[in-house]
Order: sequence, then C-alpha cells, then structure tokens
Amino acid sequence: MYRLFWSFILLFLGGCSQSIKEDDKLITIDSLLMEELPDSALNIIKSIDYTFFDEDKKAYFNLLKTQALYKAYLPIHSDSIINSSISYYEESNNTQKLGWAYFYKACIISEMGKEKEALDILKKAEDIANNSNDKILLHNTYFHIGSINTLYHENLLAIKYLKKASITSKQTRKFNHLMFDYEKLAKVYAEMGEEDSVRYYLNKALAVVDSLPKSQKNDLNRLWLLFGNFYLDKDLHLSKQFYERSLAVKPHESAYAGLALIKLRQKDTISAKNLFEKGAAIDLKEFSKSGEYDPYTWEACVVKIADKISYLGRDIEDAIRLGLIDINSIPKNITEVLGTTNREIVNTIILDVIENSIDKPYIKLSDNVYKAIKDLKKFNYENIYDKANTKEDIKNYTLMFNKLFDKYLDDLNNHNYLSSIYTLFLDQMNEDYKNNNSNERIVIDYIAGMTDDYFLGEYKRNIINN
Repeated sequence: MYRLFWSFILLFLGGCSQSIKEDDKLITIDSLLMEELPDSALNIIKSIDYTFFDEDKKAYFNLLKTQALYKAYLPIHSDSIINSSISYYEESNNTQKLGWAYFYKACIISEMGKEKEALDILKKAEDIANNSNDKILLHNTYFHIGSINTLYHENLLAIKYLKKASITSKQTRKFNHLMFDYEKLAKVYAEMGEEDSVRYYLNKALAVVDSLPKSQKNDLNRLWLLFGNFYLDKDLHLSKQFYERSLAVKPHESAYAGLALIKLRQKDTISAKNLFEKGAAIDLKEFSKSGEYDPYTWEACVVKIADKISYLGRDIEDAIRLGLIDINSIPKNITEVLGTTNREIVNTIILDVIENSIDKPYIKLSDNVYKAIKDLKKFNYENIYDKANTKEDIKNYTLMFNKLFDKYLDDLNNHNYLSSIYTLFLDQMNEDYKNNNSNERIVIDYIAGMTDDYFLGEYKRNIINN
C-alpha cells in the first residue's frame, strides 16, 4: 500500500516537473517568434511533450505552432489546430490570445481562397486589438485587411487600412513594419497609375531604412527592386543604382534582369547578354524561404500564373473520379466561364491571359475569369481539400511521417549507408548540400520529394516489416 502511495507521488511530481520544463519551452518559443526566428521556434516545438499540458497550455501550444508554421512559410492545409485554440479562448474569455488566434486563422483561410471569410475574422481581431490596445495585433490586422482588399482591386479601401497600419507602426516604433507598409502603399498606387504617390511612398520607405537595425537591413532586396523597376522608365542612372544596391545585399535574378534591360536600352547587347546569363546562373539555394520575392520578369510572372492554375482542373477531375464530388455540384458561375474538364479550364485561362496581355506592359486576366478562378479555388477547398481526409486519417498520416522521419534520422546519425536515404537520395547530392544541411533538414527534403505510393512503400519496408 505504501509502495503504491509513493509511486503515485513520484509520478505526480515527475509530471509536474515535466510540465514546468515544457512551460519554459513555450516561453522560449514565444520569444523566438517575436524575434522573427520561426525555424528555431519550430525546432523546439518538435521536442515538446504536451502529454501533461492542461487545456490552457494546449491552446497556447497550438497557437504558437500555427504562428511558427505561418512565419516559416510552411504549408498549413487546415485550420483545425487554430480552431481548437479559438474555441478554448472564446470559452475562457482570454481576449488577448483570442485576437491573435483570430488573426492567424484569417491568414490561413485567406491562402485557401476564402478571403471574404478572412476579412470577417480580421474584423473580430481588429475589435479585440482596439479594445485591448494591442498595437502589434492592430498593425498586423490593418495590414492584412489592406492586402486582401488589393486582391479585389478595392484600392481606396486598401489604402485606408495600409495608412492605418503605418500609423500604428510609427506608434510602436516598428520601423521594419513601417517600411513594408510604405512599400505596399507604393504598389497599390502603382496599380492605380498614380506615379507621384508611388514616388512619395517609396521615398518615405527609403527614409525609414536609416532607422532599421543592421540585422534588418539584409532584408531590403524587395524595396531596392521596387525602386529599380519604378525608375526604369524614368531615370536609368537612378534605376541602375537601386538594382546594384539589391545585388550588394544578395545576388538575385530580378536585379540582373533589370540591369540587363538598362544595357539593352543603352544599345549594349553584349553586356545585357552577360547580365541575363549571370541572373540565370543563380543557385536556387540562394533563396532562404518561399515567397521571399515577387516575380519581376515576364517569365517569372507567367510561371507564377501557371503554378496557380495548374492544379485546379486536375483536382476537380480527380475528385469526381474518387467520388468526392459530382460534376453537377460545381456552381454554374464557374463552369460557364471556365468549363468543366481540366483541358477546358486550362485552355480558357491560357487564352484569357494571352488576350488580355498581348501588346500590353503587363500580364493579367480578365475580371470575370479571375473571379471564376477565385471561386473555383474556394470550391475546391470547401469540397475537396478540407474533406479529403478525416481527423483520424490525418492522425495516422502524422504518425507514419514521424516514424519514418525518426528511422531516416537514425540511419544518418549511425551512418547506415544501406538505407535508401543514402542510396536513393544523399549519394546523388553534391558535397555542398551534404556539408551545409543538418541531418534533420536532409530527412525533410528526402520525404518531401516522395510520391504517395513511394512513401507508403517505404513505410511498409522500414516500419511494418521491421
């Protein structure tokens, strides 16, 4: 009896000790995210055992995890995790964290094509931020409301919110935020063709640069490229200076392309050719994260559009074949514009891009085709992606990923050269890749490149049959 009693006490104390230890990790993660270090935060998140967490800590953990994934530009295919935080914070009346949970839910669903719903949720976050005087949340909410409105060409409304964002940036002395507020305002005015306003906000952004700490001045490529593009048709000498400033921060194809265009206008075709070749030779590993740069060449713009539309029709056909949807369930406002098969959808969009871009200084879609694409994307999320897997399926897939990850990591740490991660992946990589990536990163890259069938086969060979 006494042995049982003391065993219970030790187990309880051990659980408390574990919980305290994990609490410290949550505080560290929060600090790392405030310092814009999401990759470091994710490394700690992976090490956390939340078995002993109560509901409050679980909600906090899920909020931090969502925030880290979003800031690291990693795909978030469902809002289920952040919804659990929202449910808890609504019931517990924790308005401060509820505001941030609303904000990140809006970020997630806006990328799923649900911008209208995201705007409604951002308004909730805005109300909480105003009532709690949370200036950082208020800035982020204003900025995202402004950004979403640009997608609908509601430029005056976008400008209203972006100006509000810039005011809160000044109040909090977040000069990196202020710089991007001005940059975004310049882009909106550029779309409206108001050059004086573009110049005004670009110069305001430039004035903010001097207030940035040195560590943040390495993230100015987008601003220098925007300046270079703006002055390309106005002042070649000034345009050249900004492209060169961009290259001084980090070699980038767009800066070389801009300099090449300047040389072409100066009739120096040999130098232009050399600059284009330099840009084409840049290693993709120079990019530190997805979404780091907007496309700045015609080719890059075409690729971005192609990437956005390539999966829409194909996923419709796959979903019909699998019985997830019926062809008649697709709204007529979509099918009457785009068609019903992948061939029809892709053909419609390609022809529309050509018709609306030929002999124009831009690449664009017509308004009705653009709206149909947005509606189709929203339809796909609501009827295919969000319903493709049950919570139990996702739980099982997560378990399988984790087990394979641990297996490959163990193979690398123990130099198991017969493992497929060596024979089929790492042996094909150059020394630069091997020397400059952690074992964890190598495992992630290997799994990320697997097809579904190959992944299932590897799980069977390495986990089930062992």
